[in-house]
Amino acid sequence: MATSKKPAVQSASFASISDLGFKQSALNATLDDMARYALEQFGAGFPEMSPRDEEHKAKIEELYNGYLSHFATLPSRQPVTYLILDKGPVAQWVAEASHNKDTKAERYTVSVHAVMAHSQQLFGKFKNGDASAEIMPKSWQPGYHAIAADIRKDVQTHQSRRFNDLKKKAKEIQNPNGTERKRDATKDIAKRIKDEQEALMKSCRTARDSRGDVTANPDRLALGFELFNTVYFSEYDIPTVRKMFIEMIAKLKHQQ
Repeated sequence: MATSKKPAVQSASFASISDLGFKQSALNATLDDMARYALEQFGAGFPEMSPRDEEHKAKIEELYNGYLSHFATLPSRQPVTYLILDKGPVAQWVAEASHNKDTKAERYTVSVHAVMAHSQQLFGKFKNGDASAEIMPKSWQPGYHAIAADIRKDVQTHQSRRFNDLKKKAKEIQNPNGTERKRDATKDIAKRIKDEQEALMKSCRTARDSRGDVTANPDRLALGFELFNTVYFSEYDIPTVRKMFIEMIAKLKHQQ
């Protein structure tokens, strides 16, 4: 079992409310400049794009790496050293502190960058001690996974929020008066569904073939879309569609 305690987050220091207003205004001007730069660099598709946009994948990854680098500098996210209490098949991880600093035990330092350097495939193996013992003793791996999983989740949340902040500011620049923008002719919902499915299939194949993501299964995804499309786009009545749905479920279970 892993035990850790996150440091309390402290508010920034301001000399006064006036000082707060000054710094907030300065920050907003900086955010404006950042959003303008993003609009120039990403070009068409920004700020409407999703983080999974394939056309701008390289730039989004570069941007997310920047978010990661800053996250790792936060006072509450500095490397933490753990004592490994290896007393059974699953070792216990305890954060080093003043009361246990003299305890005789193996130690392992966990940092944000190291945790995020693992591929999704390798990281998943740590959960049940299935990664190579050359990387880390197998009895250590479940405890490490528990600690690292929280860090990875916090990093991903931070990256997502910062990307959304940037897109929101870019939209404000594109629409400074807050008036409703005229949109291009929108696709009908059927076309949008088909386009999203094609994009997701492409992303799924890329995740499997390029990144070795064991959770990516294009064949199952295609079958899921087949099931959905049969139900959603069918011209049959509801009872007939329900029967077809049951048959599709049976087909899916048969492939398991």
